[in-house]
Amino acid sequence: MKTSNSIEINRPIHIVAELLENHDSYFKWDKNLDSYETFIGDPCQVGSKTRYIFKIGKKKKHTIEAVETIIYRNFPQENNLMYEIMGLQIMQKNFFEERGDSWTQWILEQECKLKGIARLFSGIFPYVIRKQTQKTMSRFKEFAEKNE
Repeated sequence: MKTSNSIEINRPIHIVAELLENHDSYFKWDKNLDSYETFIGDPCQVGSKTRYIFKIGKKKKHTIEAVETIIYRNFPQENNLMYEIMGLQIMQKNFFEERGDSWTQWILEQECKLKGIARLFSGIFPYVIRKQTQKTMSRFKEFAEKNE
């Protein structure tokens, strides 16, 4: 199952890259992020693994753990990541293209592989993944454009 999202950000590509590499800034734009820890390798380097803990739901009572592995990195133009989340493996390719002096086009392509019981939800996953990804990208855009 493959999905694709894109968004234009009114910030130069080098600023977008710096903000995305600063894990501490994630708390400012990802309202569900509770904590993170790089437990293998150096942060933002190929082969590193980072564990993210998200609190979700109206009262933030539910916890989701995601492990991110950096597969390929050619910042600021591209980075490829793998996420493992509760029976779901997501291969994510991020492309960043300059649009003039102050605009960046962010294109995010994902391929999801469902494992175990998660396969029962294969019919709705493309819609859910695409919608949630667009929300996350929009929150980052809003944060990046305000962060002068």
